[in-house]
Amino acid sequence: MAYVQIQPDWLGQDGIVVCGGTSVTKEICANLKGLNALPINSMYAWLLEAPCMFFADNRWWQREKSKWPQRLELFKGTIYTTSKVAKTHKNIAQLKRANPPNCIVDNPGQVGMARSSLSAGLNIMRHKGVKRIFIFGADNTYGGGKRAHCHSEHPWGRTVDTWRVKTAELQYCVSPLRKLGIEVYNCSMVSTLPFWPKKSYEEAFEMIKKGLV
Repeated sequence: MAYVQIQPDWLGQDGIVVCGGTSVTKEICANLKGLNALPINSMYAWLLEAPCMFFADNRWWQREKSKWPQRLELFKGTIYTTSKVAKTHKNIAQLKRANPPNCIVDNPGQVGMARSSLSAGLNIMRHKGVKRIFIFGADNTYGGGKRAHCHSEHPWGRTVDTWRVKTAELQYCVSPLRKLGIEVYNCSMVSTLPFWPKKSYEEAFEMIKKGLV
């Protein structure tokens, strides 16, 4: 297996990880056009012009290829993954998985994660050299109608301890990013994650806009 080495091509810039919580809207995603955004899993469908995306779940990939192959073809960015089932698809960039507590690793060919793709997304941002990370849609809780996602729900079920397990995993990302001097902002006001200061989407966009000047 040949693993890609992520380049620090966003050195000193802002990076945005877009998760699929119900707090995210298509309007918010439209405002991310042209920015350093990394959609997670199905969020790429709302960010087809994003420079890269990440997924790890084999079930998700097989379903996506089966149900929406044309949509996948429309995405021209790099598809980072730790899944070996996608190795023959174009734009795939294979990464080696390191298990927690090593969620933020130095090797640019690795990402740390167990159950949360956000862990990997944060590690990708670290490899790309960003100075600040804005996390969108990491609600870590159910939205209205017991929905977990702003997009269509996945057909597989969720364990009752999903949110607790992901919170426990993400705690291992906090200290390493802080030691690297990377600021992290949680841009979901309904998020249950306790680690990072919260910013509204409006506040986040204002900070990002100032950073582009």
